[in-house]
Amino acid sequence: MTKTLLFLFFSLLCSLSYSQSDIEVTNSNFQEFYSSGTNVVYTISVKNNGPAVAQNISVTNQKPMGIQTMSWTGPNGFYGSGNLSNTIGTLPVGATVSYIVMIQIPTTFVGNLTNEKKKKMAAGVDPDLTNSI
Repeated sequence: MTKTLLFLFFSLLCSLSYSQSDIEVTNSNFQEFYSSGTNVVYTISVKNNGPAVAQNISVTNQKPMGIQTMSWTGPNGFYGSGNLSNTIGTLPVGATVSYIVMIQIPTTFVGNLTNEKKKKMAAGVDPDLTNSI
C-alpha cells in the first residue's frame, strides 16, 4: 500500500548574542510516497545566511504521529533515538549543519504521514522568515 508523504515537523529556537542572523531551514528526502513497513530517511539542513554569527540554535524534530521508531545523526558525532533535540553552539555566516533522520513506518500504519515544519526564533532576530517556514 502506498501513501502520500508529507514529511517533517521541526522547530528551531535561536537566541543570538548580538546582530541579526538569517537562519534558513530546509528538509528533503525527494520522496512523494511511502510504503508501510519501510524506512523513510530525510535531511534537515540549518544554514546561517548572515550577516552575523548565530549562537545557541536549538533544533528539535518531533516524531510524526503514529510513528514508533525514529533515529537521527547530527554534527560532531551527536546522535539519538526518538525526538531530535540538539543545540548548535555557534553557526558562522555561510555555514550549514545537517541532520539525517530515519523513521520506520509501521506495517499497520494507515492514512497519510503528516506533520508540519515550524521554526521558532526570538522576535526580531531573523530578518527573513520566508526561507524557513
